[in-house]
Amino acid sequence: MTKRRWIKDYCPFAKDQGFMGVVGDVAPGETVFGFTVTLGASPTAMVFSTQTGSKIKMMKDTYYRVQVTKVTSGSIVGANPYIAAKTKSQFSLYGEVGAIYDVIVIGHVNY
Repeated sequence: MTKRRWIKDYCPFAKDQGFMGVVGDVAPGETVFGFTVTLGASPTAMVFSTQTGSKIKMMKDTYYRVQVTKVTSGSIVGANPYIAAKTKSQFSLYGEVGAIYDVIVIGHVNY
């Protein structure tokens, strides 16, 4: 029997930020990790080794999923965050310059 758990039980970042769950499933062998970023430019390269303090350097493939949530209040019309240009070691985050975002990545880590 499979014991059901919340994402906060797997991901220290999600627990710290108070996220009970995320949209989507975590398949066997996948890892969930997250970080907070203040967008200095749009787009900004989110390099895994930089954002995780070299704990994660690359993903196994480009099929990982990224969920972005804006933390700061207020918004600019049409400035919904989105990602592009995914590679094994980074992706580009588009959003509101100066805004703070929580980013959660779900996928197979290659370290």
